[in-house]
Amino acid sequence: MLLPIVLYFLVVSPFSKIFMNQNDSISFEEWVFPGMLILIGIVPIIPILYRDLFDYRIHKKAILSMTLAPISKLKLLSGFLTSAILESLFFVCVGSAMYSMLTGIVFAPVDYGIILGFILVINVLAGCFVTTVALLTARVFSFFFVLIVFLLYLMFGTGMIFSIDFFPENFGMILKYVPFGMLIQQLQQTLFYGEFHWLSIAVLVLLIVPWIYVNSELLRRKLNQ
Repeated sequence: MLLPIVLYFLVVSPFSKIFMNQNDSISFEEWVFPGMLILIGIVPIIPILYRDLFDYRIHKKAILSMTLAPISKLKLLSGFLTSAILESLFFVCVGSAMYSMLTGIVFAPVDYGIILGFILVINVLAGCFVTTVALLTARVFSFFFVLIVFLLYLMFGTGMIFSIDFFPENFGMILKYVPFGMLIQQLQQTLFYGEFHWLSIAVLVLLIVPWIYVNSELLRRKLNQ
């Protein structure tokens, strides 16, 4: 798996010599550890959902036959999303082992559980977003343009690599309240400072069910069924 290696040598290693976290007891490599795992988990979701919900739909492939089965669009879409999430979690586990070998950073088992819990929520939300984009776009260029912007936002606008404090105050305040930024910053607060605010996390978790339902309605309309 090349992605953890590429991220380490192109992002973590060079930036660790430039940026220091405000808390001197936390190294840059340790600070970006959960962020790199989040990125490793989200990247595999994109081609999986692209194939299942964009390519198969646009080119009238297998998905049309699957929709004829006696199963609701909600269950069908949930199946696609679950499959993508499980595969992404496998890559996260592999990436975590490789990243630990490259940096020598090892967290406590409880900390790994916290990271995986947050990654699960973030990946589901990311999967919902990718699904929405796949169902609303009809051109390959449009699909990948939106997803490239999304990945750039994740890397540079959520505190994953650079602290939100580096941004201008007004812009930073906006970034702090975008859902993915909220989750990543809450993960960092929980992992490194022991501060957990359950209300904001609960609101975002509750967002998942209606979002999946809306996506299932979009799928039904796109297939004219």
